[in-house]
Amino acid sequence: MRAKSANVLDALQMKKGNREWVREVRKKHPPFSMEEYLHDWELFFDQYAAEIDYWHDRNSGYHKAVTSLLRFCVPAEARVLEVGSGNGDLLAALNPSYGVGIDISSEMVHLAAQKYPHLRFEHMPSERLELPGEKFDYIILSDL
Repeated sequence: MRAKSANVLDALQMKKGNREWVREVRKKHPPFSMEEYLHDWELFFDQYAAEIDYWHDRNSGYHKAVTSLLRFCVPAEARVLEVGSGNGDLLAALNPSYGVGIDISSEMVHLAAQKYPHLRFEHMPSERLELPGEKFDYIILSDL
């Protein structure tokens, strides 16, 4: 069933823009399982990774405001976990002494790791968060 579902989703995504694709898929085809749900979101964000810097630049005022607010709340040199870290910009802007970002998208993790090699990025959905033995001063969830 997974292969057929993926083909249908791919065809829909090629016909429509990403936003319309997500709305359409969820309206006509709710996920059969948690695995399918996570896989579909991973596909979406893997594709979005190629566009994320463009959209962050286009909406820079919003991202600067979020960064400013979090810098006010999170002191530099803290140990920080960001759930849904995307391209890593927000985590890096917080200047953590130890920073870990997790993301459902392997493409986002790859992009973030290239941009910020001094931080650690892990490919995993937040629904399956596993970081045994890790302790953080702050956990950030932004734009989820």
